[in-house]
Amino acid sequence: MAYLMRGWLANNTKIEQQLTDEKKLYEFTDAFFLQGLIFGRWIQKTGALNRTNGYSIGDMIENPAYVIESILRDWLFVERNRRIDTSSSATKAVLDGTVNGRALTVKIDDYYKYAIWHNHSTGFKTYIAGYDGSTQEVILADADISDAMAAGDWVTITNIQGDNLIDTASFDVVGNTTNGTRDGYQLARYFTERESMRDIIDSICQDFHLFLTKSGMRYRLACLDRKSAVDGVFSNPLKQNGVPLLQVWLSPLDSLYSQYSFKHGVDGRYEMVCSPTGSTYGLGATYEGKCASAEMKYRQVGREYGKIYENIYNGMDSKPTTDTTMHRIAKSTIDFYTQLRAMVEYQGDFKNHIKYEVGDQVKINYPTLIPAGLNDWEYFLIYDKSIEAVNGIPTVRFRLIQI
Repeated sequence: MAYLMRGWLANNTKIEQQLTDEKKLYEFTDAFFLQGLIFGRWIQKTGALNRTNGYSIGDMIENPAYVIESILRDWLFVERNRRIDTSSSATKAVLDGTVNGRALTVKIDDYYKYAIWHNHSTGFKTYIAGYDGSTQEVILADADISDAMAAGDWVTITNIQGDNLIDTASFDVVGNTTNGTRDGYQLARYFTERESMRDIIDSICQDFHLFLTKSGMRYRLACLDRKSAVDGVFSNPLKQNGVPLLQVWLSPLDSLYSQYSFKHGVDGRYEMVCSPTGSTYGLGATYEGKCASAEMKYRQVGREYGKIYENIYNGMDSKPTTDTTMHRIAKSTIDFYTQLRAMVEYQGDFKNHIKYEVGDQVKINYPTLIPAGLNDWEYFLIYDKSIEAVNGIPTVRFRLIQI
């Protein structure tokens, strides 16, 4: 995951790449330093339509929202180790497996349209403009400028069906450069060993307070911040034997902390702290007061929240200051873990509630069970959703937390 790296894995500077005909895998035998991956076509185009988020092809991928999107498009939605069987021109190639046994896996017309074509043998990259499923012929948007594309070339195709599998609007809400909820946040990561994509994405979401969910077939991104407006209002829970299927309780006391330690950099070499008696790097009296409230109001004396933020980047080996990513995440974390919050379980009918997803925020208007001051006023974040049956009727069960 090159775009996550801003450091050395060992002392050598040489890169040796070994490419074997059997596996066609790059083996890095020495350490290396990389600045990062850059955006491809997908940051500005959704299929044939323009996409606007303030970024351009060739910009560095550093925002956590788009690092996650890149992992999905460039590493998950992929077919590797394909080989061209025949090529009739610089824009056409057939990969049906009849000659080299490395066929494309899907035979549906235009299935690979707008996916990215990487010819490793010629070094050429473009996007796919069309695909004939019956012949498995790929039509490239641009002619291979090497004039050397031929049968036997090794090919990788990335971003397959990416525009159908990703809710780009949700990613742009988080990452766009105008008013994105994570605009200006920078991600970089030191790797010393292999990690799964799932683990990497999970760690990014934890560090930056994000939710990656799947709605139907599409990946959606949301964040923990309170939105400027709710996505809807819940006001009509289902009833069973006359009892509303709605429960309310408070978050547990052991979810609160009065002391904080935020570390980042290689092996957590830099630390920002906050407690009722003091703080560092500009957190100041406001956040010391929040810690004091958790300690005195909720009797959480000396409970410490400590974490190493492996994905946080503040500039190479820099300490956190008041306008850096680490500082923003620290303040958001203290805000969240220094007060009790209302928790709700709510079951609604399928027709009116199926549209809501994890990450959406709603108000709840049900004064007989929702306390005054919260009812039809506070925002609740959906953090869990399931489809169930009550008396044989399909229903939607939500779990929500006051945000």
